[in-house]
Amino acid sequence: MNRTVLLALVALTGCQKMGEALKPQPVALKSSDGALQITVPSTWSDDSAPDRKLNDQAVLQASNRGSELYVIVLTEEKEDLSGMDLAKFSEVTRGSQLQSMTNGIEEGPKKRTINGMPAIEYVLKGTVDKANVVMKHVSVEGAKRYHQVLVWTLKSKWDSEQAALDAVIDSLKEIGGGNTAQRAPAPN
Repeated sequence: MNRTVLLALVALTGCQKMGEALKPQPVALKSSDGALQITVPSTWSDDSAPDRKLNDQAVLQASNRGSELYVIVLTEEKEDLSGMDLAKFSEVTRGSQLQSMTNGIEEGPKKRTINGMPAIEYVLKGTVDKANVVMKHVSVEGAKRYHQVLVWTLKSKWDSEQAALDAVIDSLKEIGGGNTAQRAPAPN
């Protein structure tokens, strides 16, 4: 092999590795108790700080507000929900979300698996605070909890951003840790 060609190949390989090293890496966010994790693009912000919260009950929440991309994760203990299965959990929580939308419609269900956990996905479309939005509402059955993963953006951005939002949904993991529900301390 010609020495010039060999040097060019070495330089090209080095440039590719440098490009990969400089490429923004996704960020893993963990719930405050360490039980759940999602991964979001590096351009997103963790919205768990009190002045950034999207939802007071969410155990995980993040966004890229400039691009109008959002995710929240809500969790309920199975033992606290009498007569509940994944389908019923999806129905109840999705119904509540649809009621908060003007002219809300749903598409689904789509059964799926997220990191080994059974899930049911619906696409919800409607108006919230005068903005036309599209949202994926995914109910997930974990070992001891049911989770809702909600991702959304503006209707005009849905087609171009759906793959990125799906990647956030697909990243949900139960990683151990304590109880994700926020509980008041016991009285003395």
